[in-house]
Amino acid sequence: IELLTKEYNGDLLVSDEKTKYYVRQLARIMKRTVKTLGFQLSKGKYKPEMYEMKFEKMYDLAASEDGNTKRVELKGRIDRTDIYDDGSNKSYVKIIDYKSSSHKLDPKMLEEGLSLQLAIYMKNAIETIKERYPNKDVLPAAMLYYAIDDPFSDSRNDAEADIRKKLIPIGAIVNDDTVMESLDSDLAVPGTKSEAVKITKKKDNTPDSYSNVFSSEEFDSMLIRAEEKAKELAGDILSGCIDINPYLEKNKTACDFCPIRGYCGFDIKLKGFEYRKFDESSPEEESGE
Repeated sequence: IELLTKEYNGDLLVSDEKTKYYVRQLARIMKRTVKTLGFQLSKGKYKPEMYEMKFEKMYDLAASEDGNTKRVELKGRIDRTDIYDDGSNKSYVKIIDYKSSSHKLDPKMLEEGLSLQLAIYMKNAIETIKERYPNKDVLPAAMLYYAIDDPFSDSRNDAEADIRKKLIPIGAIVNDDTVMESLDSDLAVPGTKSEAVKITKKKDNTPDSYSNVFSSEEFDSMLIRAEEKAKELAGDILSGCIDINPYLEKNKTACDFCPIRGYCGFDIKLKGFEYRKFDESSPEEESGE
């Protein structure tokens, strides 16, 4: 980092104390990130397979009124894809998406088309791995968000352990003993709380209600639904659908950080305007929040 900052645009990033502070802060966060990711990887059996993997996928949408089939191309870049080969014919896939702030995977948000990224990434990662290893049975294991940060710890006992706890990635993990133990070997022991993923095993060796686990059926359903929703939204865009229809979820709305909220004219005080609320019958919110 020091070398790159000296080479970047002359001495712009080392020209005053303020920018020097930012550089030191960046270096500190990067050291923490590398250390923590290395620790999490060492707890399990996965090996990085791909970094910054690009994918492009073409979808056929419903035929338009003139009878022509519309097509849309979806592009993305998956930060990291890890694989665990169990020694037989199965390969398990874990993806990690790096974020600058804390994120979670909420099935309700996915159902509404508001949180599709991680599931679409996972589906495309699996398809890519299957193309690389056509004779393998490629299975999903985990799709996770990792927040890049160097949090403060006020623990008087083990500050490092406390920081690692704050940096545990959040997302969705298949509720399967092989999968969970491949992510953290310590989870083979009942009553264990993982330091690598958000899973705590009870004494009967099942994950507690705060663990980020989903059944295989629920996990697969999220992947399928995310792709379906992406195609649905693409169809709406192509058909010119630009309805003002912001969501309301607990105390958060789509308008909170909207850059054009002052122009669209949406105002719940006016007749005909209301927030779109989540269907109560939709999947339950992620555990542990």
